[in-house]
This record gives sequence, C-alpha cells and structure tokens, in this order.
Amino acid sequence: MYLKYLGETKAIRLIMKNIQRRCSEIRLGIGDDACLLKDGTILTTDSFLEGVHFDLKYFDYQTLGERIACATLSDIAAMAGKPILILAALYLPKEMTTKELLSLYQGIENICRRYNCEIGGGDIVSSKRLGITLSALGKTDKPVLRSGARPKDRVFVTGYLGLAETGRKTMNIKSGYRNSRARHLRPLPRIKEAWQLRTRLNSLIDTSDGLATDVNHLARESGVKIKIFWDKLPIHPETIKLCRKRHWAIERFVLSSGEDFELLFTTQKEMPKTIQGLKISEIGICEKGRGVFLIKEGGKEYPCPPIGYDHLWSRSISF
Repeated sequence: MYLKYLGETKAIRLIMKNIQRRCSEIRLGIGDDACLLKDGTILTTDSFLEGVHFDLKYFDYQTLGERIACATLSDIAAMAGKPILILAALYLPKEMTTKELLSLYQGIENICRRYNCEIGGGDIVSSKRLGITLSALGKTDKPVLRSGARPKDRVFVTGYLGLAETGRKTMNIKSGYRNSRARHLRPLPRIKEAWQLRTRLNSLIDTSDGLATDVNHLARESGVKIKIFWDKLPIHPETIKLCRKRHWAIERFVLSSGEDFELLFTTQKEMPKTIQGLKISEIGICEKGRGVFLIKEGGKEYPCPPIGYDHLWSRSISF
C-alpha cells in the first residue's frame, strides 16, 4: 500500500507494531508528543522543510528560527516539562549566505533565551533546499500524558483555535489580521502555563495537528469518549472575519486548522479563567465509551473524525 492511502497516523501505528521495546530506562516511546524516560527526561524531534512547513517569501531567517524553535519546544510543554537544550541538524543550500545562517541561529537563540535553554550542537549537510531538524531535551517532575483522561474529566484549551492558520492564510493582506499573523509567525510555546498547571491535569497534548485530530489522540490513547461543544470553542474575531470574507465553513476551518500550539487538556479540578494572562476555555467533557463527538445546537451529537493536517494523506481539506 502506498503511504498516501495510509496516512500519517496509521503509518506511525504500523511502525509501532514493528519495533521492539528493549530499554528499561524508557517509560514511554512512540505514542505521545515526545519520548519520556523514567527519570522525567523528555526527548523530541521536529523537521521543517522549505515549501512544506515555511515559505521564505514572507519568513525572514530570524523569524523562521524563532518559529521552528517554538514548534519544537511545544512538545516539551505538551508533557508539562521545562526545556534544557536544542540540537539543530541543518540541510543548507550552498547559495545560503553567512548572514542568513547567523540570522536563523539568532532566531533559535532568541527563543532559547526566553525559556532558559540553549543550543547544544547539531549537524550540517548540503541540500538543494533549506531543511532543518530540531531535537529538544527537557525535564519534568510530573509528566502529563495523552493517556490520562478519565470519564467525568472536563476538557479545556488555552488561547484561540484556528488563529495561526488564519495568520498563514492572510500573510499577503497588509492590515486587519495582526493577532493571527503574530501567532503564525511566532507561536510561543505554553511552557510556563503547562508547568504551572501540571499538578491539576489528567491528560495533555498541544494543538499542533488541529483540534479534531488532537482531541481524537486524547480519546484514543485514554480510551474515553469525548464530547466537544461547538458553542464553547474560543474563536478569535479575526478567524470569523476571514471565514466570512472567503465564504469558508468556519466549523471545518476551526476543527481542522493546526499549528496553534495551544494546550489541550482534561481535568476534574477547578481551572482559572486565565493563566499567565492567557485565556482558558472549557470546551467539552469525557465520558465512558469511545470516539469524539461534536455537540451542536439542540444538543445533537455528530461524529468528529480527525480532519487535521496529515503529511502523507493524498486528500486535501477544503473549507
């Protein structure tokens, strides 16, 4: 079978079935936002390719460095950890200038400084187009996994849903989408927020693949049914404006749009309305059963499949 018919999630499950566990130091390997060792060490890696993950038509190299560092460190936040270091493997065109290279590293360094971690090394190879793989190491004293959701947990999310994708879609518009463009270009990971909340949470993931996909990850790994209430989803006015202007179905846009890198979590404990100045919204509930369902007007339940971005799937999402 070709991978375009299998999809990214099923490809990962296929890999999981064909590898063996042999290291007693590993608490959790494939199946969460990052690898977790028994001593609380977190390891993660992310790859970024020109033309797939970023467009140099509107990214300068410093901003690109900031963005990829944010995305990688979000996996540390998604397990309620603190970052320690980043390793950078670079695939560089020979035509790239030293100024561009240093600007890229300056961007990564800006984010490392903000979260008190550092660049610990890496590798450089020649390539026809720019590619970067960042690996990050972090530490946590209370890891929060995707698999911890329980019936009667309430579901929460920080920030806004679909805001980063709104920014990506409006990069060629000069005014009117300042908040969404900022979230797309520099999606600061919710490291401090996750660390502060970690003792109250049962499960946690970041919204990198879109709400529908990431909620399905929680439901599957935890073995619960999750109901999401459409009228409770935090949607920014800029997203509403864009969908109306383009005549897009806002429901599908919000459910499928990824790379917000917000915290999506479940708990039975009381939650504040904000943390570190960041909005927290209660959007759903966990029950006994399986699957994810969207609750719309009148209380009707509709199946909510994982319709977020998939690198391997041949089908594209239209709004």
